[in-house]
Amino acid sequence: PVREVQSLVGDRWSGLLLPLIHFGPIRFSALQRVVGLIDKEVISRRMLSFKLRALERDGFVLRSVVQAVPQRVEYSLTPMGEEFYPAYMQLIGWLNKHQGQIVAARLQFERHNDNSDQSLHE
Repeated sequence: PVREVQSLVGDRWSGLLLPLIHFGPIRFSALQRVVGLIDKEVISRRMLSFKLRALERDGFVLRSVVQAVPQRVEYSLTPMGEEFYPAYMQLIGWLNKHQGQIVAARLQFERHNDNSDQSLHE
């Protein structure tokens, strides 16, 4: 279960949806518009629905039907989602802070392995 949740909140769309829903409640169409403004690729209605249902299934998001004319659906974080949010944002902050070091380590690793691969063929 831990790995499943890690993959859920670490994927491209869910990682973007959680911070947006934190400022909720927010409507489905508003989420789709805002994601399109932040990410260059527009999220499809199907994918957005799929990700929201997964976040709802795992207890992070609450889906509420608002009785109005016309009827609308809003999303907000559950108490567990609100509790998770600061830790998630702290992880995102740590990743941003160390992004340069991570990229440098990857480049160094690739250079080292490219050299090792070449010496094997000689």
